[in-house]
Amino acid sequence: LAEFVKKRDKRVIDMQMKRSVEMEKKREEERVKKAEMARLKAERARAYEEPEWAKV
Repeated sequence: LAEFVKKRDKRVIDMQMKRSVEMEKKREEERVKKAEMARLKAERARAYEEPEWAKV
């Protein structure tokens, strides 16, 4: 009975919707952050120069 009432309760439904929106937003932010980190890593790798003493 409690599960049935919980499914029909507007407060529970609203909370689930809010939580799903927040999770989607968090996932999107994480994806953007990961892409930015990958871009910075690639940029640093391109800018790398060997030290004079290591060159043959």
